[in-house]
Amino acid sequence: MGKKRKSIRDTVSTSRLSRGVKLGRLAAGVGARMALSRGGAALSKLEKAAERTEAGHLRSAEVLLDTLGEMKGLALKLGQMISYADNDLPAPYRKLLSKLQADAPTMDIETVVQVIGEDFGGPPEDVFASFDRTPLAAASIGQVHRATLPDGEEVVVKVQFPGIADAMRADIRNGAAVFAFGQLLFPNVKRSDLRAEMMQVMLEECDYRREAANQREFGELWRDHDGIVVPPVFDEYCSGRVITSGFVAGQRFDEFVATASRERKDRAGYLMLENMLVSFFGHGLFNGDPHPGNYIFRDDGTVAFLDYGCVKHIPDAMHGHFRDFLAATVDGDAQALTRAVRALGYAPAGVEFSPDEWLKVEQYVQRPWLRDEVFTFEPEYVRGVWPLLLKNPEMRKVGLPREFLFFNRLWFGLYAILTELRASGNFHQIVKSLP
Repeated sequence: MGKKRKSIRDTVSTSRLSRGVKLGRLAAGVGARMALSRGGAALSKLEKAAERTEAGHLRSAEVLLDTLGEMKGLALKLGQMISYADNDLPAPYRKLLSKLQADAPTMDIETVVQVIGEDFGGPPEDVFASFDRTPLAAASIGQVHRATLPDGEEVVVKVQFPGIADAMRADIRNGAAVFAFGQLLFPNVKRSDLRAEMMQVMLEECDYRREAANQREFGELWRDHDGIVVPPVFDEYCSGRVITSGFVAGQRFDEFVATASRERKDRAGYLMLENMLVSFFGHGLFNGDPHPGNYIFRDDGTVAFLDYGCVKHIPDAMHGHFRDFLAATVDGDAQALTRAVRALGYAPAGVEFSPDEWLKVEQYVQRPWLRDEVFTFEPEYVRGVWPLLLKNPEMRKVGLPREFLFFNRLWFGLYAILTELRASGNFHQIVKSLP
């Protein structure tokens, strides 16, 4: 009897039970080891002795990498976030998990052909003038192939892993496991809020038509900028599971960090921070997926921004409160900051906190653009952010509203990336020129 042909839904496990068991084990094991690396007490004396060794961390990291790569979906996405946003992560974890940023395990080409055939009525070679069957990269919910359109335009075609939406639902419904893993990234957030926001945002990421619309919106926003590039989208070659956009040549993050001049790194860092601040404070939207695989650094000094699945739009009224929040921090006005904090839902009526302490925290977090002077993203600065937020008694009095969950992911993920670049510049100029 011949080998059974892999079906579309066999590509990613969608069993809530099996995924829950794996995710729960990862959450418990990784959480304990990270707690140990931060000085926590979670393991027996014997385990502590073993886990202090480089070999112990390496074995754990290898298991984590293999399991996340196999599971895809939310589990893989959480692993990616931990790899670049957790500054306390032991070196073996960081080194191995960084592979998930742009080099996650791929799906077989037969499945890619099947998805394109179902959505476009024929194999890739009938839809495109040329199609490279070897993927460029793979991520948490899909993988990318180079192709050429009939008019000669070079493009990249992102094809979604079959069954990934069901896998996402299974992970999120495993609330305890997701919460335990998510707490490594999103502390001080209610379990119900974490689950609800993840369900909404992660499932929206599985709709590639929505992602195409997001990419067009950002493309229009940055159309006339001389440094920020958003690849065009080709609607005729997009579906709910396939998105086709312009190919951008350039360096990936690790290569850029290793080879670029100080001038180029500073310019790239300025563009990345400008993209975040102007999109959010200027236009009320943001792309909440800042991981290093989503940037291409071009020879002409421009930066291309990729992947628009995790885009959030801020309601007009709330956007105004964020502008007030920024202005109060820059002006050093504790009372105005308090009003903005309450209006944004961080501290509902009846919850008392110190305005001066809030101002102190925010002026540290927003220090890069607070003053009209040059600032450099150094590891010591970024390492000081989390303790200030998590160990401060005043900060523990308030909670993180679900609407800001992925903005925090963007904010601190981007800080980690800018620190890798040691980006330096007068970022206050961005705030001064906000539309």
